Amino acid sequence: PRPRCSYISSVEIEYDPEKDAINIEKHGISLVRMVDLQPTIVVSDADRFSEPRYRVYGLIGGKLHCAARPCA
Repeated sequence: PRPRCSYISSVEIEYDPEKDAINIEKHGISLVRMVDLQPTIVVSDADRFSEPRYRVYGLIGGKLHCAARPCA
C-alpha cells in the first residue's frame, strides 16, 4: 500500500541559505515564504523517493506554488 500523509499546519523549516538562493534563482521565491502557503491540495509523492513524502499545492500572495516535504 502507498504511504499516506496528513498536512501539518506547523511545519518545522530548516533554513539553508544556499538552498534558499538556489530556489530564488530557479523559482523566484524564497523558501521562507512556505509559512505563507495556504494549502489547497495535498498529494503523496512517495513513489518518487525512498522515504514517504508529500507535495502541498496552494497560494502565496495569490500565486499558485508547490512545496515538497518529507512525511513526519
